[in-house]
Amino acid sequence: MKKKMKVFLTGVTEVEPKLLIDIQKFLSKIGGPMEYQNLGVSDLSRYKTIFPEVKDFDTQDEFDFGAAIKFGQLLKFKEDIPQEDILVIFTKKKLGAPIEEFKTWFSYFDDNVIIVRDKELDFFPKSKWPFILSHQVVENLFQLLSGTTIKNASQFIHLSPKGCLNDFCSYPPQIEFKLRMAHICNDCLNIAYSNKIDPNVLRQIKDTIESVRTKLDNFGDSVAIEEFSPVVVSEKGKIFIEDREIQLQDLPKALYLFFLKKPGVPIQNQYLRNYKDDLVRIYSKIKRGGENGPLYKLLGFDERGEKTIGYLNTEALKNHRYNISKELKSKLGEAKTEFYQIKSWRKKVNNMPQFYNQIGIPEDLIQIPHNF
Repeated sequence: MKKKMKVFLTGVTEVEPKLLIDIQKFLSKIGGPMEYQNLGVSDLSRYKTIFPEVKDFDTQDEFDFGAAIKFGQLLKFKEDIPQEDILVIFTKKKLGAPIEEFKTWFSYFDDNVIIVRDKELDFFPKSKWPFILSHQVVENLFQLLSGTTIKNASQFIHLSPKGCLNDFCSYPPQIEFKLRMAHICNDCLNIAYSNKIDPNVLRQIKDTIESVRTKLDNFGDSVAIEEFSPVVVSEKGKIFIEDREIQLQDLPKALYLFFLKKPGVPIQNQYLRNYKDDLVRIYSKIKRGGENGPLYKLLGFDERGEKTIGYLNTEALKNHRYNISKELKSKLGEAKTEFYQIKSWRKKVNNMPQFYNQIGIPEDLIQIPHNF
């Protein structure tokens, strides 16, 4: 009988012990060669004993990649964990430097140590966090066991998200798309097989991400990646999904087309007015007559769009998003609407909540004429 592959879970820096318990219980329900063990949360005195290079460890906000992996190796030595076994460390600290304004690393691995950040997951309710973090664990396990290293990771991950486990996601809607897909693309599977991943381990990983999807769904139906059709926009601005026309009033249609033109780009509410010219071009092309007044009013401009007289009408924007979602649900059903609608999400910037809007579906599912 094959030896079990042991994966040890621990937490540092204010990680809640119950979270570790919930993650270990969830991962252990999925049968397979990988066996998950909970080491509990390490206390501060323990850090200083095994990692004296780090001063005032508890007050530091960032966990440098190299330091994080070194810490993991020292912890494995102290816990007498064999090198071939894997240690997963959960932390609330930032991992390395931010990649861009919105994105910091959620996880990282090297040398059989995986670091997962337990923070900034509020695009899902806290009750769902154990499942999201479990997904991060098996995502890193898949990459590690498929022969990926930090040096060749850029050849392995998808910088343009496609609904695969190996998507490199910059923004919450992209992360949600990946989580709800529970999909490993053929390219990634072929790489894994070429590096002789254990098929039983692969099955356990696949079962785990499918279980995560089930836990995250707020509806009965699940949607497979193969079931998605592109959004097709005609030269006259008619919108079709699955050969069904998505019928919208002029202003919400202009907004939907605008976000389709910017897949993967989160736009902060307060900066939407900076795209006035783009919105006017689209609105003028599809409206059934009349002036641009309704659009200017939404953005907080005067009736001629020449000067600002107020702020973005966030309530009106919310209503337009709702009406778009309502029409999508009537044509596609609730499960698919989750992916095609304009997502709204919040992030704290300098301790102030800021609201963003974004289309979550991948760019290769959007077909829209260049003249929009």
